[in-house]
Amino acid sequence: NMEKVMPEDVKRLNVEEKTFQDSQAYQADTRSWGMKKSWIKFFHEKFSLVFIAPAVWSFASHVCEGHEYKATLLWLFICQWLDKPLDIPLALWDNFVVEERHGFNKMSIGLFFTDMIKSELLSYVFAGPIIPGLIWLVRWGGRSFYLYVWAFMQTLLFTFMWLYPNLIQPLFNKYEELHDKE
Repeated sequence: NMEKVMPEDVKRLNVEEKTFQDSQAYQADTRSWGMKKSWIKFFHEKFSLVFIAPAVWSFASHVCEGHEYKATLLWLFICQWLDKPLDIPLALWDNFVVEERHGFNKMSIGLFFTDMIKSELLSYVFAGPIIPGLIWLVRWGGRSFYLYVWAFMQTLLFTFMWLYPNLIQPLFNKYEELHDKE
């Protein structure tokens, strides 16, 4: 737990020593945890790519025989839920250990799981039509499919630039007017 020396440029900004040391400790914690989490996810993702995803695809294509759209959606749904036993504890550690240690966590366990459920439902609502749309574009587009997929993705990007702050984000956060307009 070595204290860092505050650089002269930071001193000129009138940053208090305690604030500087706290920010250094927070950065060290988040970087250390981030590297550990990255390694955990790296090995999990490689294992999933080689073993889990192909097995799930085999299952989904068997269950939805002849229905590529349904098989793809089922495959994505199952893969997403097979990742939850790792994703949930990592996210809990992020919020309730690392962020809590530095006084930044304002979330309760109930809110954590409520937000998770809302996120899942939103992913189903949006992925449901988008994934089959992409598959259809690839099939329809022939050798130039990538141009159509690019145009579709650009359209989605601009659409979500409006949807996210106006319709999605208010489901998770309360917005209020700034008190000091300046």
